[in-house]
Amino acid sequence: MSEANKATVGGGASKARKGRAAAIGLGLSAASLLAASSAQAANEVASLAADGRPVLFLALFAPALIWVGINIAGPAFNQIKGMADADKPAPPKGGKAKKPFGRK
Repeated sequence: MSEANKATVGGGASKARKGRAAAIGLGLSAASLLAASSAQAANEVASLAADGRPVLFLALFAPALIWVGINIAGPAFNQIKGMADADKPAPPKGGKAKKPFGRK
């Protein structure tokens, strides 16, 4: 083989190695970008958790929700009480009740 042929064959193997190295490097850089984006997402969630907006939201709307609950609970309890009273047997009608065992 001539020197030119040896250089071409050796250069081809070296190009394959360079291609594999480039592919591995590209894969590693993509993995690092994915890891960076997930870390950035975790930081964003942490910053939202430290934000005071949920507490402010509860402070503004909790009294209104409690007020609505109380206004709904009062009539609901009255209805339950009325149903319980309706479930009791009615007292006998028609004047005096009979005394047990025929006593006068």
